Amino acid sequence: MTTQATVKITNADAHSIYLDRYADGFLAVTGADVLKAAQLAYSSLSPHCPHNPPDVIAINYLLSQLAPPTPFQGATPLYRLIAAPDLDTEHFYHIDCTDRFTFINYAAGFIATDIEDRLYPYTLEQFRDLINEQRDTCNEALAKIAAIDPYYAALDPFPQLQP
Repeated sequence: MTTQATVKITNADAHSIYLDRYADGFLAVTGADVLKAAQLAYSSLSPHCPHNPPDVIAINYLLSQLAPPTPFQGATPLYRLIAAPDLDTEHFYHIDCTDRFTFINYAAGFIATDIEDRLYPYTLEQFRDLINEQRDTCNEALAKIAAIDPYYAALDPFPQLQP
C-alpha cells in the first residue's frame, strides 16, 4: 500500500508549483525531503547567495531525488510536476517562500478538495521535531515487527534529524 503526497511550493510572487510523490508520502520520509528543500530555500535568502530564488532551489532539490535502481530498472525520480493536487493525496506539504522566512505548512488524512484549508504552519525547527516524533513511532513499530519476524531485523531504523 502506498502513501501519496503532494508538495506545493509558492514563490515570492504567490505563484505555486505542485509536485507529487506516489509512495512514502508520510512525514518520516517525504517530510524529511520537504524539510531539506525548505532549509536550502531558506539559506538562499542570504545576501551572499543571490543566484536562484528560494522556490527554484526547493523545486530543484525535490526533483533531483531519485529512488535507487533495482534489478529491473534504473534510478527513477521520486517527485514529478503535476498541475494540481490529486484527490487521493494523503499528505499535503506546502513550502511557503512568499516572505523573507520559509515556512512549511502540513496536513494529513484522506484528502478531498479542502486540504489547503486544513494546513497547519510550522517553523523549520517545529517541523523537524514533528518528523522526529514520527520517526520514533516508526522505529518502535519496526522493533516490534522485527521481534516477530526476523526478516525485518535487518532494516535500519530511521535516524533522528539534527538541528
